[in-house]
Amino acid sequence: MSQMQHNMRKCFKMAYQHKTTQTKTMLLNSLLDLMVNKELEDITVRDITEYAGVNRGTFYRHFKDKMDLVEQKERQIFQDLKQVELDIKVFDDTANIVISSENVCKLTTYLYTQRRFLANLLGSNGDMTFEHQLLTWLYSTIIDNLASAGLDVTQKHLKIVVHYQVSAMLGVIRYWFIEDQGATSPETIAQIIYKLNHDGVWRNFENRPL
Repeated sequence: MSQMQHNMRKCFKMAYQHKTTQTKTMLLNSLLDLMVNKELEDITVRDITEYAGVNRGTFYRHFKDKMDLVEQKERQIFQDLKQVELDIKVFDDTANIVISSENVCKLTTYLYTQRRFLANLLGSNGDMTFEHQLLTWLYSTIIDNLASAGLDVTQKHLKIVVHYQVSAMLGVIRYWFIEDQGATSPETIAQIIYKLNHDGVWRNFENRPL
């Protein structure tokens, strides 16, 4: 194969991949638009393709069904989350277990890029399975970090504390994307989560500027 033929094949492959990505994104956005007024379980493939202005064959070229469309996006998010480090500092100057504000900011910055999908999946018309998976990921990540730091993660009390913590974090994320509609910056949300972790809930009832 000549260099010219190799370059042409490479360009064709890149163009095809770009078009595939565009089509998948368009179908996902169509689903998200429909979820504003309709529950996920009630949306059909026909609804999605008619809204997107494509035929059903185009849809089935990329996805097995509606849930495959959702699950492919979910898998991408969890693959990306694996690259987000949440290193936990076990003891700071106040003898607390904390995740640094920088690491929390890495998490909120990534989640912000996925805010439209997350708002829909975590909303009233969304997918409870995804919410459970996100909670499980947060819990497992924190538990793994605590175990690496030498803590006994089999203790019931520690498990309760971590469950409380991840539920609180998810509650903040849900508020941020659904009620606040992502208006607050990832940096500010990260600082709020950090202060809740570091200072505790009751101290944060004081309306102190960040």
